[in-house]
Amino acid sequence: MFGIIKEEILTTIRKKRFILLMPLVYIGAVVVTVITKNKHWNDMTFFLTMLDYIFRFFNTSVGLILIFCVYRRKYTRSSIEQVEEHGVKRNTGVAARAFAGAIILMFCYAFMALFIILLGLVFGAHCSGYQIYELVMRLAADCIAAVTIYIGTLFWLYLFAFPIVPMIVYFISVFALPWLFTIEEHYSNIYFRVASFISAKCGMDVFFTSVILSKPQWLYILSFIGHIVLTLLLTMLVFKFKKKERKKKKKKGEQEEEMPIDPEIKEILEQSDLIEGIIP
Repeated sequence: MFGIIKEEILTTIRKKRFILLMPLVYIGAVVVTVITKNKHWNDMTFFLTMLDYIFRFFNTSVGLILIFCVYRRKYTRSSIEQVEEHGVKRNTGVAARAFAGAIILMFCYAFMALFIILLGLVFGAHCSGYQIYELVMRLAADCIAAVTIYIGTLFWLYLFAFPIVPMIVYFISVFALPWLFTIEEHYSNIYFRVASFISAKCGMDVFFTSVILSKPQWLYILSFIGHIVLTLLLTMLVFKFKKKERKKKKKKGEQEEEMPIDPEIKEILEQSDLIEGIIP
């Protein structure tokens, strides 16, 4: 399992797609910081700008880029070949790829937290300890949501073996749905409370607020664990199903090759071979 995790991480971060696209999400933070500094600059404007950037761009972009970079041609077939090469079970292969993506996401969020702190120091934002704490907690909360949603999107990646559907699902879950609840402050209605247990991002928004208010609602953490376990099981089921289909087709081909020849046809073929041996 650890061999597949290492292989997946190295394969993903070495791709040109990853090397070209992922730095853009950090360069964007520098750009919005410079724009903010040229307008009106203090610790609060920097703090609010970073929170807005994390919500509107970073959370969505980092996950979409990862899904795009994890994808490869003939995704299902490559997954089958990978588990066969490493001599592990198919379920282990699915879990390993999920863990590899989760590790990359956690590293990206941790680096973003460090990057924001450095930006504040370089540009002289003079953020207070509490502001830095809230920014780091915001990124940590969004990281948990991103990992939960990413693992869920693997189901669609294995089902269709194409990245468009998983990317759409990720975009809706991370940005579109939470953004809809910001319209006219719908965070307080019953629909959002229901969505908070369905959408990991909405749920983590509630959990983050509860932590800031020193009243953490740990039920949401259990909800996220449930999401991860359920989607992983569904993904494993899809992977097993596709493997069975591949075996079935292979078995059918072998049966056709081993189909017995009619005795009369066999006799005619033997006579024709004999004639060819006598008459050059």
